[in-house]
Amino acid sequence: MTAPIKPEHKRLTSRLHGCHRASDIAGLMRTARDSNRLDGVLWAAAVQRMSAVEKRGNTEAVRQGWELLMAMSETHLVTLGHRELAVIAVAIAKSKHAKGKERFLEEVLQMALIPKSEHGLLSIRHLANLSWAAASTKLSAPKLFEAAAGAVGNSPGLCNSRDVSQLLWAFGRASHSQLGLDVLENLAKEHVSSQFLPSFGDHDMAASVWAIAVLASQRSLEEKSRRFIWELAAHATARSSEFSPQGLSMLLWGTATLLSRGVDMPSAALTTACGPQIVALASKFTPQGAANILWSLSTMAKIDHEKAAGEMLSFEELSARMLPGQHAVMEALLDRILKKIFECNGQDIANSLWAVANTSHLGPSAVMLFDQITQNPDVVPVHLFSAQECANSLWALARSRWKGDPHLLVLRIASRMEALNEWDEQSLSTAVWALAVLGHRHAALPLLANSRLELHHLRTFPATSMCMLAWTCGMLNIQGYPVPGLVVALQSRVQDLSISQLAV
Repeated sequence: MTAPIKPEHKRLTSRLHGCHRASDIAGLMRTARDSNRLDGVLWAAAVQRMSAVEKRGNTEAVRQGWELLMAMSETHLVTLGHRELAVIAVAIAKSKHAKGKERFLEEVLQMALIPKSEHGLLSIRHLANLSWAAASTKLSAPKLFEAAAGAVGNSPGLCNSRDVSQLLWAFGRASHSQLGLDVLENLAKEHVSSQFLPSFGDHDMAASVWAIAVLASQRSLEEKSRRFIWELAAHATARSSEFSPQGLSMLLWGTATLLSRGVDMPSAALTTACGPQIVALASKFTPQGAANILWSLSTMAKIDHEKAAGEMLSFEELSARMLPGQHAVMEALLDRILKKIFECNGQDIANSLWAVANTSHLGPSAVMLFDQITQNPDVVPVHLFSAQECANSLWALARSRWKGDPHLLVLRIASRMEALNEWDEQSLSTAVWALAVLGHRHAALPLLANSRLELHHLRTFPATSMCMLAWTCGMLNIQGYPVPGLVVALQSRVQDLSISQLAV
């Protein structure tokens, strides 16, 4: 147990809560130190307060305040219990101006993991806070995550909704996927109940869905985990009006990603329920948030409709069968992208264009977006595009119903592609296909020539990418490299190809 707080220390702590500037906190801590009234609890409270007020103060004063507090850590860190260590960890993780916070947080985590008989074992609550802090600061902290996974495995019923969301988010963010899936399975066995789900806040629901989508990329989910995520998403549907822009983005991205990986999700009900809230909050979305939802809506619409129809739908059929209100949602989000165009990165642009083309949506905002970036490519950072962003943007230009001239933007993207050396199979096949369709043979041929597509490499291509590449070579009338190797690779996998792939 942490030592009882002395009356004079209690008074200083009360004064600390009245400090609204970093300089005030630093001054109070110097006074406490010089008068021998500074203890670990007061120091921990000052760290928490500094993190809370740093946005309001002068940046230099904030940095100086953090330097003062960190200089005191050697004396006071060893005196703290688990609660104070967890509080400090979260405060440091949230700080934007604490220089050297990664090293400092590592010291906090190491101290928390040292067995102390007077403090007992770390509780799941404290482990969740510490794990969240480590993941937020991009620390791997394997011993911490192993301890958290072990604690959940021993007592999953002790977790409340905030513990669940913090733990799942932390394991997903820190890329401890295998341990994270074990944690999910233990939690799912205990917490699939109508009594537990209402205790989730909107952010807890969104963070959990996002995290499970990230974790599910590593291995297939067990049945109880699938039931848990379905029930959680269904519960979120009934509370869609509670979500913030960030929460909506995380919730829908996670749902779309899980659906694309074969996990059954109440996607149609969720997108319909969230539509009015998205439109109402459209002016508050970041470009990334708006673009992620555009990608999510188009992904879910295509999967749901193809599943319902039992066949591939044309773009026109897909657009005609979009859920009620979804066109209005897409227009509101595209309008937000337009207003924040200079803040968009390559992924924001590529996701937005891809969503428009994928659904065959062509409202006024969609047309304006295509017009603006094709007529003036300088408004977007093409020079920073990744291979995937180049490929998806070109695909969108080739497949959308937009009737303008993409020539300037295609040239700019082609120039960027010349500087890229690393291409994955899907991006490469998509990019050369789109360049061929758009009539830019002169850009497609060098990209193929420089791609080093040996037979062993071609055999790793997904079937769809391989067929797309074969179609492109035929369209470009290529008879030499890489056609011979491509033919051999296709022949070795012909039994695995679908009718639509063979038709290509």
